[in-house]
Amino acid sequence: MDCKQLLLKSFGRAQEILDGATADMTQAEFAWRAGLCANPPSFIIWHLSRVEDRLVNHTILNRPEVWTAGGWHKKLALPEDPAVTGFKYTSEQVAAFPRIDRELLLGYQRAVRQATLAYIEGLCDSDFECRVFSRHDEDNRVATLLGRTIVHVSQHSGQVDFIKGLLRSQRG
Repeated sequence: MDCKQLLLKSFGRAQEILDGATADMTQAEFAWRAGLCANPPSFIIWHLSRVEDRLVNHTILNRPEVWTAGGWHKKLALPEDPAVTGFKYTSEQVAAFPRIDRELLLGYQRAVRQATLAYIEGLCDSDFECRVFSRHDEDNRVATLLGRTIVHVSQHSGQVDFIKGLLRSQRG
């Protein structure tokens, strides 16, 4: 299996996990926090989408993010600033995060994923070795940045699935 196919399968599997976790999730479950320092599924999904959008569209492609190009910041009534991704938010910032309509936020997440998959589909083998400017990585090859992105979104997709199971197990 080549790099492109591995990434497409990995992003696809992460999407399946997230779709399964959110398929029958209520709006209340979407906003539920397991504790004062815990993130609700809505915040996690917004964050994983913002990071994927920022890393792929801004960092790798040097083009406007889906966040602003698609007007998602307006639709979700959140700050336009593309640098705002929820990274290193405090518990207080998470608590102040507004309740967001589940379907609307999932629409943004799917739009980001669609853009990511379309980009990966268009890559050839040599593209994975291209280097891009990134202040976060010494290894700033496209393959490394996409690999880091899939780990990030997979981890958070699993967290959403876990939170749903935790909440529902508490109810019996």
